[in-house]
Amino acid sequence: MAALIRRSLRLPYVAVHLPNGRGPVESGTPAAHVEVFPLGSVGGELRIARRAGAEEFTAAERELLADAARHIGLAARAEALADDLQAARERLIRAREQERLRIRRDLHDGLGPVLAAVTLQLDVLGSHLVGSDVEGRLLAEKTKGQVRTALNDVRRLIDGLRPPALDETGLRSALTEQASALLDPSVVCTIDCPETVSVAGPAAEVAAYRIAVEALANAARHAGARKVTVAVRVNDDDLVVTVTDDGRGFDQERQDGIGLSSMRERAAELGGHCEVTSRRGHGVTVCASVPREDG
Repeated sequence: MAALIRRSLRLPYVAVHLPNGRGPVESGTPAAHVEVFPLGSVGGELRIARRAGAEEFTAAERELLADAARHIGLAARAEALADDLQAARERLIRAREQERLRIRRDLHDGLGPVLAAVTLQLDVLGSHLVGSDVEGRLLAEKTKGQVRTALNDVRRLIDGLRPPALDETGLRSALTEQASALLDPSVVCTIDCPETVSVAGPAAEVAAYRIAVEALANAARHAGARKVTVAVRVNDDDLVVTVTDDGRGFDQERQDGIGLSSMRERAAELGGHCEVTSRRGHGVTVCASVPREDG
């Protein structure tokens, strides 16, 4: 909008100062003297320098600039609301992953062992029943079967809450296992991942794992690659996962499939981004960056 106003009215300088110290967004060469048009109830200002030699804006120009300022204010308000919504979404997803991790540990360390112990106790109970107590032995076996069913249900819940390999072996081993399962044995796969990825937080770790696995699956299905590399890095602000292959590649103009869209969505829902670059005959590179959790 700043550039459009400057070009349309042939002005030397236009700047938009947004609320809460955002901006300024400038177009042209800053000038010492500017006229100010408020952006409306949202706050902020549209600052404009007059053309050289022109003393005042015409009434029509002032009306146009005042109307443009109101529209910029509405756009700024919409953008601020979108940012607030995205921030709330990120907090919700991170809190969800934290809670899933807590519930998984509680089920794994608490209810699971209790049900396993009950099964063993029912075995002992059955062995102590006298031979003639057929009904008692049948009841013990039936109860043991019900407990085993409950234990299997608990294990399915545990695995559904969070990829179990992340807690059992860590991200590097989990990715190595997935690469072995997905890729042909003839494909050379290198996993370059530190041991301390968990410091990025459970939500970022799960997102990195899901994105990397989807990229590996795409390479296995479509690439025809001889080499695949998975690299994971944790810096001060982000967790970055990069998957590259030397396969057949594809034209960037084509529409994204479900796999590529899901990778972008997983990164975006945490405030990150995922870029997929390729050229036919030159492989594919997937690079996703997800912000670390505060604290």
